[in-house]
Amino acid sequence: MEKPDTPFPELRIILQMTEHEHWAIFVEGEEVKWTFGEPRDEFQQIVVDFLKGLGTFGEELFGEGIASITFDLPQYSGTKTAEIFIVSLHNHFYFIISNPATTLMLISAKEGIPFNIKEIMTAVLVGQASILYATSIEDANQQDQEKITKQLQNIILDINPSYIENNQVEVIVGRSGSNFGVLSLEECLLFHYYLRKKAEKADYISPTSWCLISHQDGGDIPFSYDVEDDVLLGGYFAAIIGLLSTLFNSKPRFLVFGTSSIRKLRFIYGNEFFMAIDKSFMLDLLLTRKFQKQFFETGYSVIKDIAIGLKDLIIEEIAQHSEAKLRLFSAEALLDLYIGETTETMKFSFGDDEEDSELIREEQINQLLRVWGRLLSDL
Repeated sequence: MEKPDTPFPELRIILQMTEHEHWAIFVEGEEVKWTFGEPRDEFQQIVVDFLKGLGTFGEELFGEGIASITFDLPQYSGTKTAEIFIVSLHNHFYFIISNPATTLMLISAKEGIPFNIKEIMTAVLVGQASILYATSIEDANQQDQEKITKQLQNIILDINPSYIENNQVEVIVGRSGSNFGVLSLEECLLFHYYLRKKAEKADYISPTSWCLISHQDGGDIPFSYDVEDDVLLGGYFAAIIGLLSTLFNSKPRFLVFGTSSIRKLRFIYGNEFFMAIDKSFMLDLLLTRKFQKQFFETGYSVIKDIAIGLKDLIIEEIAQHSEAKLRLFSAEALLDLYIGETTETMKFSFGDDEEDSELIREEQINQLLRVWGRLLSDL
């Protein structure tokens, strides 16, 4: 099948935004109000139009707009942008940032953001942070409230360690409530960015996962699992992948939708097909016998096409789990080295619920290696 033309044929001439690693665009309505990093005029408008459309797509499918894009950058890629972070304010204001943590620090250090834009964005972000904190602790018991508060305080101190002085961090968020108005705009944006990153890793993101495999042109869906309209979704994803490839010389590795709730999609690529999988409960999905049976009843050529990418995904999951265990082991080993044998109270331990969750994940990783390692070994 021939790949359809991109929705923006002129992109083939304009291309690509590779000159600057760090850039930002602020949009009000249809107007680009401010930029950082000198993105081209043509690039600005195309990116804004595309991300607005992607946001609408996310709201229709998941009830949430686009939050971030992480690229699957090959070593030979000339593109320097590894991630794009999108803040959508009431579907009217958009702040689009490449490589967000570093870019925001550069903006703050070099020239700052115009005062009128700062006022608008800071007010909304402070309000969002306050509502987020209030709703997260509303139905939590005291122990969980303290845990949530501590997590937010740690994020704030990661952004600006000076808030430890005079216990300022307790004023920003603590037992007596919250006052995020203390934070600058750049700090507010970083706070939401790191909070979103933390939410992406949580195990309670969504109750189920789904998966589909589509031809790169979106015209053939040889496999889908728990997808209501796989043809529509496959077509959407094919168009998104094609346009991102044209704009940034790279396909998406992750698409994240949401602010209050998070939906993280992982993409795996073959030569002819791609797989889109909801990463929320991906391990549960991969270890479901019904899913395995249906997957391996798909045509051999399709499975073989994406086998390498799927193997990489499984290796990635195992590596992440091993890294977390190694960090825990290293921390305890350091305690042993410097202060002698660690007591039970000094060891880095999980709470009862977290310990159970960790044991479940350990078993899932072992099963993942046994089942999928065997199934994919001959491909």
